[in-house]
Amino acid sequence: MGLDMYLQGHQYFSNRTQTIDDFPIKEIIVELGYWRKHANLHGAIVQTFADGEDNCEPVELNKDDIVKLIEMVKTNQLPHTTGFFFGESAQPGSEWYEQEYNDTIKQLENALKWCDTKQEGSFCWVTYRASW
Repeated sequence: MGLDMYLQGHQYFSNRTQTIDDFPIKEIIVELGYWRKHANLHGAIVQTFADGEDNCEPVELNKDDIVKLIEMVKTNQLPHTTGFFFGESAQPGSEWYEQEYNDTIKQLENALKWCDTKQEGSFCWVTYRASW
């Protein structure tokens, strides 16, 4: 057990012109990011975008939210967060921190790109969900 964190991109097709095996596709969900025990990032999302409610429910993030998260990571402004199943986030200066930092920025930037996905008759959004 532990803190598993998922960043998902959703695309809803209102015109149902997209198909798989001749069946209309209503929505697709793609994995944009995944973290294992990145407690501080989890804490930032819960405190900033979920009104402090940490109940494993999806949290919808818009472009401005993702930009804010990127800035928080880049400026080392993620709140220190602990929990029974959370483990510890990497500490600045460690090799693990550099890898986690780079991976986090890349995944959040991918989420920004997803927000800009435009296909006629569809709209996109991003959700974060944690599980422990």
